[in-house]
Amino acid sequence: MGKEYDGIHRISFLINEQGTIEHVFDDFKTSNHHQILIDYLDSI
Repeated sequence: MGKEYDGIHRISFLINEQGTIEHVFDDFKTSNHHQILIDYLDSI
């Protein structure tokens, strides 16, 4: 019908103590979102 659908975009931001964005997570699924955040925090 002429309409394009791009899907759902999920984005999470990790904000540091100063209030600035430290990291943007944009490639995850809801089922593994928590593990991606834990892995990132373990790596820093």
